[in-house]
Amino acid sequence: MVSKPNVLLAMNEPSLHKFLPTVEEGGIVLYNGETIPEECGRQDLRMVALPFTRIADEMGATKAANIVVLGALLEATDLVETEQATRALGKLVKSRKWFDIDVLALERGREEMRKTAVPVSEDYLWGV
Repeated sequence: MVSKPNVLLAMNEPSLHKFLPTVEEGGIVLYNGETIPEECGRQDLRMVALPFTRIADEMGATKAANIVVLGALLEATDLVETEQATRALGKLVKSRKWFDIDVLALERGREEMRKTAVPVSEDYLWGV
């Protein structure tokens, strides 16, 4: 278990409250919600709230919320190119139906992150 993460993907408010204090200064938090709860704001982090589950619901695939989050994270960090992520999904996801849904969810997460206008770079995250 990571004791001082630099990335937190919080899919619900209890998880946000529980793990937020552990995130290293300069890290990023992606929260599954419309807004970051006021009591959770930290000036030393990049914090983004996006309704990942609602986005997946709108796509007709609630189970793809985790892939929407992944797309947002990849957009925020530039750690992995879309093509690399798609190839990895192709190796992991055996159902063609779910592969197609996941590819769309990945792109939708990237799109939603671009709309936030919260610039995050690899240098910011990893202190390079």
